[in-house]
Amino acid sequence: MRNREMIGHINDLDAIIVEEQKRPAAERVFNGRAFLLMMRNYRSLLEEYKANYEKDLQALRDKFYTRKEADVTVPADEAAGTKEHVEKREIEVLKPDCTQEQYDKELSELLDLETRKIQISRIKADDLVDVKDFRIALALDFMVE
Repeated sequence: MRNREMIGHINDLDAIIVEEQKRPAAERVFNGRAFLLMMRNYRSLLEEYKANYEKDLQALRDKFYTRKEADVTVPADEAAGTKEHVEKREIEVLKPDCTQEQYDKELSELLDLETRKIQISRIKADDLVDVKDFRIALALDFMVE
């Protein structure tokens, strides 16, 4: 599995978890063993992301970007009752000797690196017979036996 695929799986599973939490318990798409295995796989993917990819990504950003404090104009938000104002914020600026194309190229190489072997628990297809949502089925496809 490549970093790019790992991040895609994390995002897909995160979306499923958020959707499932919004549903009443009686209306949840799946539960029991399948849900527990999905959560175990989600945690395994997150651990790999945090242990390896996140550090490499930060090193890459440090190589190409520098942090600076700048005055940023914050637009008015009538719903929140705030007016347009200026705040000091820390922003990242591309270093003078670097280009966005170089950064994008190295980022793409980082995304295409193979991850270390991630233990993925397999879910039996029979445990997912109640899943009728195509997005959920597609997101779970990488862990179905």
